[in-house]
Amino acid sequence: MKSINKLVILITVILMLLVPVISCTGPQGVQGVHGPQGIQGPVGPKGEQGPPGPQGEQGLPGPQGAQGVPGLNMVVAMGSLLHNQSMYHKYGVKGVSWDDVAKRYIIDFEEIDYVNGGQYLALVTPHASFTYTEKYFANTSSVVGGDLVVSLSDSSGNLVQGNGFSFVVFEVQ
Repeated sequence: MKSINKLVILITVILMLLVPVISCTGPQGVQGVHGPQGIQGPVGPKGEQGPPGPQGEQGLPGPQGAQGVPGLNMVVAMGSLLHNQSMYHKYGVKGVSWDDVAKRYIIDFEEIDYVNGGQYLALVTPHASFTYTEKYFANTSSVVGGDLVVSLSDSSGNLVQGNGFSFVVFEVQ
């Protein structure tokens, strides 16, 4: 009986080895249906920024804007009077005279009637003495007829003819 049991075991082992070989030789079956997608995992960290791209094309220029209103040319008269009463850099001035009685200069303009405190502003700068030891001071006023009056005084307050002066008159209104 032992030999029959050994024989049965031997046949069983041979069959077990042959069955998979025999069953694998047939045609492949049809592909099965895909299952549903699984749960998505967490978002990973942000990556480094890449290098900048190339510069884009220059756009066309915009249309020209409208011309603005021209501003005022505020200077209406100017000049520089030398110690000998000759005038240089003269603009808008008819002439200058020295009033020896009142000890003052009278400036007559070409196109304006100067009124102190009116629509014009005068700035006067006295010229220094040749040795720069004497300082001069200027006062301005106006007279009937629209002339600018310039009075120069020394450091003691005495009215003097001085060394001349430079002036500019602005239209401020």
